[in-house]
Parts: sequence; C-alpha cells; structure tokens
Amino acid sequence: MERVLSASIRGNSNELIALILEQNPKIAGDAHYIGTCYLYRKPKGSSNIERLTTPLAEAILIKNLPLVRRLEEAGALHRLDRGMQFEIALASAAKVGDAEYMRKLLALCARAKSSAKALALRYAVENEHTDIALELLDADDGLYRAYLWQEPQALFAAIENRNARLVHAILNSDMSSYHGDDCWKDVFKAAFEWGNQSIIRDLIAAHPLVELPSSLYVEALEREDRNTFESLLTLRKPSGHNLRDCLNIAIERDDSSLGHYLIEIGACVSEVELECAADRHPAMLRDLLDHITHRHKHTITRGFATDALKTAIKGGIDNIECLDILLSSGLIDRDYIDQEVSSLSVSPLGLAISMERNNSTKDLGFPIIKRLLDHGCDANSIVHYHRMISQTAILKAIELGNKELVQFFIDRGADIHQAPNFSVRRSPLQGAVDAGNLEIIKLLLEKGADVNGAPAISGGGTALQLAAISGNCNVAAELLTHGALLGIPPSRVNGRWPIEGAAEHGRLTMIEFLWKANENIFYPDPCETGFEEKHCRRAMELAAENGHMACRDLIAELSIYGVTGRKTIMFQPHPNRQGSIYQMVYRHSLMHGLTVIIRPQ
Repeated sequence: MERVLSASIRGNSNELIALILEQNPKIAGDAHYIGTCYLYRKPKGSSNIERLTTPLAEAILIKNLPLVRRLEEAGALHRLDRGMQFEIALASAAKVGDAEYMRKLLALCARAKSSAKALALRYAVENEHTDIALELLDADDGLYRAYLWQEPQALFAAIENRNARLVHAILNSDMSSYHGDDCWKDVFKAAFEWGNQSIIRDLIAAHPLVELPSSLYVEALEREDRNTFESLLTLRKPSGHNLRDCLNIAIERDDSSLGHYLIEIGACVSEVELECAADRHPAMLRDLLDHITHRHKHTITRGFATDALKTAIKGGIDNIECLDILLSSGLIDRDYIDQEVSSLSVSPLGLAISMERNNSTKDLGFPIIKRLLDHGCDANSIVHYHRMISQTAILKAIELGNKELVQFFIDRGADIHQAPNFSVRRSPLQGAVDAGNLEIIKLLLEKGADVNGAPAISGGGTALQLAAISGNCNVAAELLTHGALLGIPPSRVNGRWPIEGAAEHGRLTMIEFLWKANENIFYPDPCETGFEEKHCRRAMELAAENGHMACRDLIAELSIYGVTGRKTIMFQPHPNRQGSIYQMVYRHSLMHGLTVIIRPQ
C-alpha cells in the first residue's frame, strides 16, 4: 500500500491519494522502490537499480505542503531514523530548495549520519540552491567521512554551475579530501573548461597530490595549442604519465620537433614507445633510439628522483656529498609529496625537519635544511600533507619544539603571519600553543605574530581558545598579556569558546583562570564575551558528556555569581536536554541562598 501511495503522489493523483489515506496505511515504513528513475544520480559503473523513495519524499518533491502536513499527522516522522527515511526526505528537501523543511528534518534527527547530509549537499549544489549548500557545509564536521564518492560530484557540480562561492566553500570544508586521481579528472577538466584561473589555482593549492589528467595536455596538443600546453606545464609539473601520453601523440604524428621537446622536458622513453614508433614512424624511431643511447638531460618532472633525494637525506651528514650531487643536477623534484598509505605524506624538506628532533645539526647551522632551501625549497611550503591537517615547514619545526630551527626558518623567510587555509588548520602561533611551547610562543610574539589571528573555518581555534583546551594557564597568561581577546568567535564548525574548550577537556584550573580574567575585562555593550548563559550551559553539557563533573559543578557555582552579574541566575530549559545541569544550578543556589528563575519557553 505504501508503494502505491508513493506512486500516486508522484503521479499527482489526488483522488487515489485520498482513497489510500482513508485506509490508514503504514506511513513510516522503510524507503522503497517504485520505478526506474533516479532520485540520486546513478554512480558510474553501477547496475540498473530502481529508485528509493517514501510518500513523504514524494510530497516534498512536488512541493505539496498540505499533503506533507497530512502525512506528518499520519505518522510519517515517527520512525524517521530508520530504513533510509531521513536520508531520502532530506535529499528531497535539498533537491527542491526547501530550506525550512530541511532544517526541520535536521532538528528532528540531530545525530543524523553525515552520509545523509553529504547526499543532501550534493543535490543542493547540483540544483543551484547555494544557501542550502552553505548551510549544510556549516552544519557538520564529519562530512569528509561520508560517502566519499559524493564529494567530488558536489564539487564537480559547483564548477559545472560556475558557482565560485560554493567551490571555495567546499574546498575550505572537511568535505574536500583526497580520493585519488581518477576521481578528480572530471573536476579538473570542468575547471579548465570554465577557464576561471583563480578556481584552477585554488583547486591545485587545495589538492597538492592530485595529478592533472593527461587529457588536458593531449587535447591541447591535438589542437596544436602550444600556449595552453605551456600554461599547463607552468601550473603543475607534469607527471611521467602525462608526458608519456603526450609523447604518443608526437609518435603518431611523426612529429620529431614535438617529440624532441617532450623528451627534453622529461618524457620517459620505454620499450612501449619504441614499439609504437616502429610502426611506420621512422623519424621518431631514430629520435627515441638516440635519446636512449645518449640519455639527454631533461627538466624536472613531477616526483622525478624524489625518493633518491630522501634516501640521501636519511643518510645525514655522512651522506652530504650524495645530497649535493642530486641537488646540483637540477633534475630532482625537491618538493614532491608522495601519497604513502602507511603514514603522512612528507616532502624532502619535511623529512629533513623531522630528523632535527634532537637538534642534531644545530651547531652546524642545519646544513641539510640549508642546502634544500638554497636549492629552491620553499620555507612556506607544505611539508607534511594530510587531507585533514597539513603542516608547513615552520609548523613542523614548532611541533618538534625546536626553537633554534623555528628561528632559522624565520630568518629564511618563513611567514609567521600565515593564516589557516585549506588543510593547514593552524597559524604558527596557534601551532605553538597546540605544542604548549612557551619559549616558541614568546619568540613568535616578539616577532609580531597576531595574537588574535582568526581560527580555521573547521576544527580550528584562536591561540587563546587552544590554550584553554590545553589547560596551560602560563600560555594563556602570556597571550592575555599580549592582548589576546576572549570574545573572538571560534571556528564555525566544531569550534569552542574558551570556557567550552576548557570544560570539555576537564581543565578545572583553566576554568577558574578564565573566569577571573573575564571579570577584569571591560567589554563594550553589546558584545559577546563567550561567558553568556548559552556558553556556560554548553560548557556544562560538554563537561558532563566527557565525565568532568567537577568542571560542570564549578561552572554551575561560578554562573550563579557571574553570568548575570547579580545573585540571581536565569536559565531557559531545553526540550531535548536532561535536567541534571539545571538541577545542579538549582542545588548550588539553595546552598548560597539565591534565587533561580527558570524562564518558560
């Protein structure tokens, strides 16, 4: 009966819908199939499957609000978290741009799986509902773990729709993660077809491991568009695979000039290319054989001999001669970061920094790192790459706690003001606070680092917020002395105000420290300080959720005197919260003879 109802709604058959509803059918059943059309775009390589739907989803899709209300009255929302009902309903609301109903569904299933939101995001992007897509991106800190094949499709749709705002939002979110080169070919191809150079540069910056599809190079050569080909070479070093595909074009055309050029810039010649040239391409066959015989020098290709360079670096000072030979050859890709399955991806410079954990070459002036920088490695480059949290050279030195190396990088041009961006989630000062190294913190502050630098959009924190989380009062005091502000908003996704972060991590002393600091600060009116009722309540909830009852009790007691500025505290009950926190406030008020006002909703 439920399938018939769904089909009737899709067909907008009002009489049949009314007849079925009179029978009081089961409305809150699992999602089901009623046809061969797709609510979701069919994934590549999948078999022909039918479409999942529900009566509620069908009513949402045709924007029949009275029918939606009637289905709700019949129990459509009673088992929303089962049988794919929530996922289908949320995707339907996103598809038709019904932001109000989407929010209602999210409120009903506050702990919904990120996969549902990822799917809804994709449909919002594809159907150009920008505000809904941005709202979904801000609403969840776990989208990157959900249905990983969705994210390139959402980004692809944003590029196809020429929506630069959404492209940047997705790139700056947790959704933007590495999925392998194959998933990104269409994304990069669409970006180049768009021709927006800013978007292309941001894609490359956000995904340093992604290899540009060979089709871009090949198509430029097939059009005999050398300018576009040269532009591609400038944007990203071509891989051996890229150049091999281009060399095949030269062989098929018997174009010796192009073949010679490709070989000079790094195209590898193998038995495969010789076999291709032997099929009636004598001029190219001679050139390829000549190259194999003489091994002409070539310019740097992506990843060429990077492993050899790392091997030389691992040999340390005793192997410095091999390092010098490789660097002086001019053939080595010094910056390549390989995607290693078992560990974080690291560049040669990142490896050299890691070897300074014990300050082994400080007295020699960090000769290996110095040589790498002297030969073109960038002091501001990413040296450790991970799809969630990457590190620049100075951040890696800070993590090691090596003050002398941090100073060395500053002297060599490392940017201490570098703000969080893409997968780099910390500024240098924020990284130093994370590491809890007071000496490096003082060094950076002396050099002018911004004590109130903004946090990353997701999973970040200001220096003071991170200090509160760590519980290091000495660090917090140093930051406050240099003008750190308590009232800077945290990250939009998964951020914490100082009092919230301290409570969540059980930092009892830090809570007292922050409270006293706040009492001695004059705020303009109106101004959010992070100590308002809602933040104290949230801090208490976080403390309780993580078993830090002493922190919860302390905030309850401090709130009685501090939240309102008088000996009366006002709390508004929340319909979905347990009453223990409010009982705690009430109990403390009785102990101190105070008045508690519970505001009605």
